[in-house]
Amino acid sequence: MHVRSMLFLVLLAATACSPSAEKEPEAPATTQEAVTEANPLPDQAGKAAAKSSPATTAHSARKPVMVGANGDLDVCASLAVVAPLKTGGDGFLSVRARPSSESAELARLKPHHPLAICELSEDERWFGVVYSPNTPDRLTGDCGVLSPIEGPAFPYDGPCESGWVARRYVEMTAG
Repeated sequence: MHVRSMLFLVLLAATACSPSAEKEPEAPATTQEAVTEANPLPDQAGKAAAKSSPATTAHSARKPVMVGANGDLDVCASLAVVAPLKTGGDGFLSVRARPSSESAELARLKPHHPLAICELSEDERWFGVVYSPNTPDRLTGDCGVLSPIEGPAFPYDGPCESGWVARRYVEMTAG
């Protein structure tokens, strides 16, 4: 097994076994809109990019979630759910285009929405995830991440959605 894969698994195990006391940059965004399970947002990223400077546009470009390279393990090594969020908050977790609270919001997930954890950001504060917007009660094998695949890591391009969520708001369930 690769050293990076082992480090990733150790970090995931530590996350699952200890309460998160570290501060995360991502607090769920506020909105007046009604939020549904895995509610994709209108294409605001394109509108914002058209009005922004080149530096801002580069920061808002999507960073693909990398999957695979886990040897005999599933393409995405762990399963999780969106953690219960604070009372009185908006009641959703933002899925981002990059591991940054400044990047474009791709979707909003309610508590207990299942996630496949596929990648850990370099600063270890974000998870690259795959999720099914059509089955908010379970992560199905239809996403293509619950079986091993040989070879190097590759960007997720399956039938489900992918993006980045703040690690602080995720509860590990398996892996």
